[in-house]
Amino acid sequence: MPWLGAYDRTVFSLGEYVPSLLSGRAGIIYPTVDPLDHKNRELSIHELTCTLTSAALAASTRPSLNPSFDAPALRLQRDGLFAPATQPEDLGLVFRSIVTQISRWDHLKGFVPLLQGFPLLKERGAEQRTEQNKQRLGLTRLVLAGPDPEGVQDDPEAQEVLREVCEVWRGLSPELQRDVAVVKLPMVSPEENALMVNALQRCSSVVAQNSLQEGFGLTVTEAMWKARPVLGTHVDGIHAQVTDGEHGRLVGDPENPEEIAAKLGEMLVDEEARRVWGRNARFHATEHALIFTQLRRGLGLWLDTAPTPSRAGREDPRLKA
Repeated sequence: MPWLGAYDRTVFSLGEYVPSLLSGRAGIIYPTVDPLDHKNRELSIHELTCTLTSAALAASTRPSLNPSFDAPALRLQRDGLFAPATQPEDLGLVFRSIVTQISRWDHLKGFVPLLQGFPLLKERGAEQRTEQNKQRLGLTRLVLAGPDPEGVQDDPEAQEVLREVCEVWRGLSPELQRDVAVVKLPMVSPEENALMVNALQRCSSVVAQNSLQEGFGLTVTEAMWKARPVLGTHVDGIHAQVTDGEHGRLVGDPENPEEIAAKLGEMLVDEEARRVWGRNARFHATEHALIFTQLRRGLGLWLDTAPTPSRAGREDPRLKA
């Protein structure tokens, strides 16, 4: 407190983080996304398919003028090694229901419980009453993607978490292994990496962020901006963005595979609800989560904090304006 006394205002990303000693002197400015950068800009059908094929996230069956990316996306294979993600077969990203989580390889991101819930989701598919829902869940694939640990110098835990995810994947049946893609996204080119994330999210029926803890998940913001319904959790940084039943669904216990499977099943079989949640998510992101909002709030903070003419002891025409 002695050192903080000299400051007029402080800024936090969430209200839950404001300590009582700063009550009344704290502003909230959410992290935001740039809708024009490579990770978030709109992709035409042509740009989307070219990104997928150039990154080896989809097989190309036609001649193309688009060169391959500097490094392909790599998918876990049955021999434990990684190969281009089109092996051993195409992922079917533009044809199937896809559930995607893209995060750093971190224990707190909840990759393993999400992966453990996927077989239970498939069991629910077999129990569906209508053939359409049986087929929908039967064709669903799960994509767990994160940056290639070799390209991230400040994340020593990543290799360990990725090994754990790979071990759980190897324990699945061959049929389930085909429907779960563990993918490393290369970091050789930041621009190409961002385009891969963009394309994967746009191909998704549901974007998951099964975090056990989360300060403020920009992957959630990115998905919402792309009008994708979100499967999240009730941790601070996610429930501040996602309202359960309005922008997607929130899991009460991110370590409970049964609950994860149940919420995912509800989302996947209700196509109309997914459309509504996606529209709501896009509107919410437009109003609250773009850099323009951050700029507006930042300027408001400065205006609230700047000295008024009475405090400054003189008239300032700029302040009057």
